[in-house]
Amino acid sequence: MVAGGAETVAFSAPIWYHCFMKKKTTVYEDKLEREEKRRRRAEEYARKHTVACPQCGRGVLDHMEKCPYCGGKLTPAGYTPMSKKKLLLIRGILFVVLMAVAIVILVFFVK
Repeated sequence: MVAGGAETVAFSAPIWYHCFMKKKTTVYEDKLEREEKRRRRAEEYARKHTVACPQCGRGVLDHMEKCPYCGGKLTPAGYTPMSKKKLLLIRGILFVVLMAVAIVILVFFVK
């Protein structure tokens, strides 16, 4: 109670009130904000996936096998290239399957 018998009540705005009272921004400011967020995400990604080259010390992506700056050999972290034997096997199987599909199309659809 306040002097004089009047009570003070704190103003409690409805939930929708805050949606309309949000700070008005221009389209340009929204675009700048989106670009800043995109730039921060790209920097974060680069920071997580960058390692130093043992020969020249410059930052390179962790999946590279050769440094683009000095040409030194790198050991990819978390990535191993496919063996030549496995690659040839996959190419052979893919060739056979695609040839079979082509023959089926020629036999049944071309008259």
